[in-house]
Amino acid sequence: MELDGIPLHPLVNDAAVALVPLSVLAALAFALLPGWRWLARWAALLATLGGLVALLLTWWTGRDLVETNFGGGALPEVVQTHQDRANMLVVVFLVFTVVVLVAFFTLPAPSRLEDRRMGFAGNSAAWAARGVPAALVVVGLAALVAVVLTGHAGAQLAFGQ
Repeated sequence: MELDGIPLHPLVNDAAVALVPLSVLAALAFALLPGWRWLARWAALLATLGGLVALLLTWWTGRDLVETNFGGGALPEVVQTHQDRANMLVVVFLVFTVVVLVAFFTLPAPSRLEDRRMGFAGNSAAWAARGVPAALVVVGLAALVAVVLTGHAGAQLAFGQ
């Protein structure tokens, strides 16, 4: 896939590189700052959904770029490493997206606004209060590590180091 002769993969890659870490930071705020959950829950949800779209588009255009450049042949080791890490990142980020959705619909988020807009009662069960924030932190950090590893392999591929 190309846009005016330029491969689309490096163009859409920037959106994923920005939105995946942003969504993790928003999810960490959602998990670790209970007083700000009324606001952080929306930031985490929107950044995660945007990051998922950008990541899937990047993954799809990357697979097309590999197919265009290498056909069905064997891939160089650096390309295979980048592709394997990208596949891992997609799986980890899909799990992260599910955890963010569960958190969005279960964690209580009382509003700090005077008229109580944007508040959410959530679930007061112990598993929601302890388990969901812990899952957000663990899976969020895994997604952050995966995006760094994938980006590093992509940079080695692009810049030949």
